[in-house]
Amino acid sequence: YWVAAGLRKNWFGIGDTSIFGEYGRVNDALNGVAFNTTTLSGAGTNFAGVTSSTVTRWGMGITQNLDKAATTLYLNYNQFTPEVAGCVVAAPGCVSVKQNLEDIRAVQAGAIVRF
Repeated sequence: YWVAAGLRKNWFGIGDTSIFGEYGRVNDALNGVAFNTTTLSGAGTNFAGVTSSTVTRWGMGITQNLDKAATTLYLNYNQFTPEVAGCVVAAPGCVSVKQNLEDIRAVQAGAIVRF
């Protein structure tokens, strides 16, 4: 799921300004992906496969329309928090582990010019 809400108003007389926030979550999108990692139990450990995963995201942003220039300026921030559990190949079978992954932070800025 993904939810976004915000305000849109022409506060400055040059075009609409939008301020918004968003939140979302994706479950099990990484299932079946294989990793090779050395952080779980030593060099050369094979992370055989993801058995459950969750990626949570939240963000906020602002856009400013410039009506006379047919342009939209935007600035967005998003943070993605992955949680992954899986199976490490070990004799005689599979050892269940949770992989600690760092958050991903992204800032996007730009302009859209219509002509």
